[in-house]
Amino acid sequence: MPVEYAAFCELHRPRYLSYARVWLPDADEAADSVQEALCEVAVNWRDLLVSRNPTAEA
Repeated sequence: MPVEYAAFCELHRPRYLSYARVWLPDADEAADSVQEALCEVAVNWRDLLVSRNPTAEA
């Protein structure tokens, strides 16, 4: 895992989780959804880095 990706996750995971909890009241389901989303980000990490706004693309 690239250091940049780990930093991205550390920075954004809490916000993503808060948002997911609004839509998915079950805490486990919200956490699983965020984890799946971050896995997708990892798969597309290199493409995201060259985009104009990686956070928005994620």
